[in-house]
Amino acid sequence: MVPALLSVGADRRASGADVVAAFHRGLVVGRLLGAAVGVRSHYEAGWHTTSTLGTVAAAAAVGSVMGLDEPRMRAALGIAGSLAQGSRQNFGTMTKPLHAGAAAHNAVLAASLAEEGFTADDQLLEGPLGFIALHRGESSAPPVTDADVATAFLNVKLYPCCYYTHAAADAVAELREDLVADGIDPTSIASLHVTVQPGGLAPLIHPRPVDGTQAKFSMEYVAAAMLADGAVTLASFEPDSVARPALQDLLATVTKAEAEVPPVGPAEWTAGYAVVVATLADGRTFSRRVDRPRGHATRPVDDATLRTKFDDCLTAAGLPGGSTPGDASSAPSALFDALVTIADQRSVSEVAQRITTVLAGRADQEAAQ
Repeated sequence: MVPALLSVGADRRASGADVVAAFHRGLVVGRLLGAAVGVRSHYEAGWHTTSTLGTVAAAAAVGSVMGLDEPRMRAALGIAGSLAQGSRQNFGTMTKPLHAGAAAHNAVLAASLAEEGFTADDQLLEGPLGFIALHRGESSAPPVTDADVATAFLNVKLYPCCYYTHAAADAVAELREDLVADGIDPTSIASLHVTVQPGGLAPLIHPRPVDGTQAKFSMEYVAAAMLADGAVTLASFEPDSVARPALQDLLATVTKAEAEVPPVGPAEWTAGYAVVVATLADGRTFSRRVDRPRGHATRPVDDATLRTKFDDCLTAAGLPGGSTPGDASSAPSALFDALVTIADQRSVSEVAQRITTVLAGRADQEAAQ
């Protein structure tokens, strides 16, 4: 939703508050639609929710910032419902991130067509041959209450890989600190076993990745990279990083499983969990458990952590410099500050202009080479 809203919001000179409100409306639509289809069974059937539910949710958000009336909004959702698609079979390829881009593109297309009077069935979502009927799993999902919508939340992804690896990545990071504190080389372990909740391995379909796109959907790789490097960044998924012989050897020692009852700690868990157990050559074991990764709504991170992620994205994109808190003369810093205070921005077009300024820095850098 964010790229679509920034683009359309800038074009319409919408305020930051208007864009945030539209974003929230899109979230509500996505939450309601996910409950209607039964999001877990929908996902397990092979659909990629970012490009199915996300297309419709983003169309609702874009339509909101456009100010569509009810008939045109229904048309926008109907058009988006017919454009929504995306298979998890493509996880680990370049097409997977295309799903997100296509969802944003199709959302803008749907809302723009509807604004011009393009029609769609106004029962496309809930009709007998509509989106919900086509995408619903074998069991009907329970109805969504107002409380469900009110308590909807967002999680921030701190690692540039499948979110299903994040709790394990945090657990490995903690385990690595324990090993180092005991004077043990983290890469010298005999084995590492990762246990997660049922369904927690569903998207992690590349146990022996051969490139960065596959490595993003590999529990083995993410765990090994965190153990070896103490961090998982965009650089972790560069070809040379994935192909490191030492890392491939370490990756081969990683195993994984799903279990209803965690092997470490309380038997109870809510949204999920990850337990990692490292076994040394002498038989000693070290373990850590994380139920919710950093960045989860219940484990919020500070602006400094978000800035680190922001700078990693700039570096990976070949953009010059980093961001420094309070440095208004730095284009990256000005952009970061504008993004974290977007609700207070008079016009999103000013945020879009800051993005253009940062991108222009890369163009100038390339021209100088």
